[in-house]
Amino acid sequence: MITLNTNILFGDNTFSKLHEMLKEDGFCQPGILCDINVYNNSDYVKKHIDRLLPHQKNLIFYDSPFEPSYQLLDRMMVDVRSKGLDKKVDVWIGIGGGSAMDTAKGIAILCKNEGPSINYKGFPTDLKDPLPVVAIPSTTGTGSEVVYNASFIDEESKIKMGINYKNNYPILAILDPIIPSCAPLQVLASSGCDALVHSLESFMSNNSNDQVRFFSKRAYNLIMSNMIYLLKKKGDLQNWLNMQWAAVYAIFALSNSTAGPAGALSYYLGTHFKVNHGVA
Repeated sequence: MITLNTNILFGDNTFSKLHEMLKEDGFCQPGILCDINVYNNSDYVKKHIDRLLPHQKNLIFYDSPFEPSYQLLDRMMVDVRSKGLDKKVDVWIGIGGGSAMDTAKGIAILCKNEGPSINYKGFPTDLKDPLPVVAIPSTTGTGSEVVYNASFIDEESKIKMGINYKNNYPILAILDPIIPSCAPLQVLASSGCDALVHSLESFMSNNSNDQVRFFSKRAYNLIMSNMIYLLKKKGDLQNWLNMQWAAVYAIFALSNSTAGPAGALSYYLGTHFKVNHGVA
């Protein structure tokens, strides 16, 4: 069985359509969590965030150089609650890499479930349903935009377990190649390697099957045929979109199989030495 639960809107300028789509779906109070570097460095993203939230009252930023922790999530929730966003917002939009999108998922859960976030570590059950999440990736690696998993590190124990609640799939992922095309090439190198490892480890997993390997191979072929052109600054928006789909296909494969030694090693390097996940 292959599990796919997120609607995907893709193509140039699809981010610009979000305003109308939210209205059509009855959402009138969106909250946005955006990676601060994406907001500051992409006029395209800033323009459409300002259109969605002209007064920016429902806008918060992910401003951490590394992956999120439970403790960081709790600190952000203090800000969310102090502004009354936990009661006002009816859909959260996460814009950025996996860290920003995962944090948006965590906030969506904590807006409906009280207590410190570490209470929900691992694979919690019987939670109150979280607020809906729309995920808009600015990188081409984690695939967080189409899975329910949200990675968080415990700063005290140095263990990464996340908050993985099966009713927390994003309701919509927007693959707009304009957004990752604005990022530095080192972000592509790191995130592209992340997707590459997802494709390889899922293909070799003991729990793999023909359906999983279909997505693994598709992801691998897209990475190998598009990433090198982008790293040489010879690619175009279609190459970027292909890399976005590679990340999606790779996480489809991985989430329906199992990770391998590279994934396990990256957890240790990340939690103990703050090595970026894709680099690790």
